[in-house]
Amino acid sequence: MIKKLRIFDFDDTIFETEGKVILKKSNGEVVELTPAEYALYEPETGDSFDFSQFAKVINPTLIRPVAKRFYKIVSAGTDNRSYVILTARGVEAIPHIKEIIRKYFNVDIEVVALGDGNPQAKADWILNKINNEGYNDIFFVDDSSKNIMATYRTIKDLPIKYKLVDLSTPRKYEADNIKQIKLKEIFMKYIYNKGINKKL
Repeated sequence: MIKKLRIFDFDDTIFETEGKVILKKSNGEVVELTPAEYALYEPETGDSFDFSQFAKVINPTLIRPVAKRFYKIVSAGTDNRSYVILTARGVEAIPHIKEIIRKYFNVDIEVVALGDGNPQAKADWILNKINNEGYNDIFFVDDSSKNIMATYRTIKDLPIKYKLVDLSTPRKYEADNIKQIKLKEIFMKYIYNKGINKKL
C-alpha cells in the first residue's frame, strides 16, 4: 500500500519573515543573519547564536508560487497521506506557525519543530517516519541545499519513492522505488520564481 508523506519547510519556503539569527563572533562582532543566510553560514570557533526572534513569526510574507503548490497538496485529502511542516525552529513557534497557516490557507496541519538547525536532524526525522510508520512515498521541499542533501544521502538507497525539491537551485532529487536514482533539472515556475513574492 502506498503511504504518502508531504513535507514542507516553513522559513523561506512557504513564508519569508523578518526574524533574524543573531550571530556573535569571538571578536565581539554582532551580525544579523536571515534564515537563508544562516542556512549557508559555516560556523567558526567561538561563534554563538541567538534564535530568540524565531519564537514567534515576525511579519510573514507569503511566497506565492510555493504557497500555491502547498495549498494544492494539502487540499488533496488525507487518504493514505499525511502533511507536515518541518522546521528547525523551537517548539515555542508551533502555535504561531499553525495560526499563520490557518489564516492564509484555512487548514490545520501538523507542525514539527525540531529545535535543531543541523541538516541531519530533518533527515533523521524523515528516516524515522519511513522506518517506523511505513511511509513509502516522500515529497520534501526546503530552501536549504544542506537539508536536501542530508536527506538525499540518508534515504537514497531505500526502496521507496521520493522527490526532494531544493528551492535554492532549480534541482530535484527523485527516485521511483528500485529504479535508478536520477538528478534532473526542473523548470517549475510556481516553485522557483520567488521574484513575484508579495506581502498579503
